[in-house]
Amino acid sequence: MTNKTALNAATLALLPDVRYIGVLATGYNVVDVPAATSRGIIVTNVPAYSSDSVAQTVFAHILNLSNNVAGHAASVTAGNGRIASISATGKPRSWNCTDFL
Repeated sequence: MTNKTALNAATLALLPDVRYIGVLATGYNVVDVPAATSRGIIVTNVPAYSSDSVAQTVFAHILNLSNNVAGHAASVTAGNGRIASISATGKPRSWNCTDFL
């Protein structure tokens, strides 16, 4: 099993007893697949690795960029009670942190 350790032809030549390589990711870029195949080594990966977390990260970035979440978090952390931003329509909006308590 590997994830980031490169297994090229020279490395595989040093491992005569290896019969299987499982890549703990979606690709095979860390394994010299032709060299492994020529040595009778089976190479597999995890085809649906992290699909849910990738989608979750994409939506987190969309929400952060469209609503300036990081800026609001920094403002609140700095002790500012008032948050101002630009809405999706381009109009200014403002509220107090205490409005939500």
